[in-house]
Amino acid sequence: MKSVVGVAVNLNLIFFYAAPLSTIMTVLRTKNSSSIHGWTMVLNTVNAVFWSIYSLAIQDYYILIPNGLGFLFGILQMVMYMIYRQSDITDGDGIAQFLDEDGNSKAGDSQMDII
Repeated sequence: MKSVVGVAVNLNLIFFYAAPLSTIMTVLRTKNSSSIHGWTMVLNTVNAVFWSIYSLAIQDYYILIPNGLGFLFGILQMVMYMIYRQSDITDGDGIAQFLDEDGNSKAGDSQMDII
């Protein structure tokens, strides 16, 4: 029973670390990292690093595997964050507003009419 609970918790932890990666497709499509939450990304990665170091110290691979994956997922997210910098122009929710050279929104008029 103990190992079943351990495997279930480890799977949950892997999903926890991989959840922020759901924004990767948005980042790739918009070429803007404003959908990535910076502090969450950094703190999840730091958490994974500390748990990975601890697991190496006590030689517990059940702790190392999900946290090592969490560290790799965090590094991937940081790379995406650095490659596709946030736009300087964002709305209140942190979503980039894409403007042309004249400062007009690139969104089609049909999207603007929908309320």
